Amino acid sequence: MKKPDRRFLLIPLCVFLFRYPCCFSNEVRVEPEERTCSMPASILQGIRLAVRDGNFSCDKKVLFSRDFFELADQRLLVLIGIPDYLCASNSFMPVTVDSRGQWLAGPILPGAPSLLARGPDNSLWLAAQWQIEGTFPALYRSTNGVDWTEIRLPENRGVDCCFERLERICFHRGAMRLKFASDAGGKTAYWEAGLGGLAGPVGAGRDGSGPAWKRTAGASDGGHEAPCQSDLLGHGSWSRKEADRSGGIVFKKSGRRYKISVVIPGSLE
Repeated sequence: MKKPDRRFLLIPLCVFLFRYPCCFSNEVRVEPEERTCSMPASILQGIRLAVRDGNFSCDKKVLFSRDFFELADQRLLVLIGIPDYLCASNSFMPVTVDSRGQWLAGPILPGAPSLLARGPDNSLWLAAQWQIEGTFPALYRSTNGVDWTEIRLPENRGVDCCFERLERICFHRGAMRLKFASDAGGKTAYWEAGLGGLAGPVGAGRDGSGPAWKRTAGASDGGHEAPCQSDLLGHGSWSRKEADRSGGIVFKKSGRRYKISVVIPGSLE
């Protein structure tokens, strides 16, 4: 009887190895490193000092932490609301955490965050609302998410003196465009200024002149709203959840090499 050619016996084996190479791989799978980073005591102490100077009529001193974003370098940015007025928040502290667990915190700023946009030069533009017996907007600019400069807004906007919101931040052909809206009367107004004047000392209003704002036409003026790009930041790959009985808040992000949990207290009690 003629023996089978061994070359033909190798064909099924080669097909099996091609389809299932992992079965014979010497590669060792490495599980992602898990890191837990709690808020440093120094930052927490700064928040407690701000709360101590607040005006309370309730005992529940809760931190507000629903305004969180992923920056371009994947850092977590949390705009922590300070319980400084009754049981609400009318100021916030910007805090960032990177993948190594390094915390950075900026000074406390007035207002409640409403929207965060990224400019063409990757700078950050934040709208916040001062809300005590009415509301009016403020605009801040940052290049790192921690240090923010307030930008002087146009005066005599013609919307509403006491119930006004900064509803939109967008960019077009080297200019920033803002849309202001009345909470009560339904009026809107559109203003714009060149980005070059907003980023420098004049934009910050240090010399007293402020940016060169000009009013533009909008739908409320019988025209149409001009095209404008708005790049609003979101949560990205970060998630937020209420913690267990400790009352803390946990922000989580999972990567190929690491899993990080960022923990801040939910209460200052």
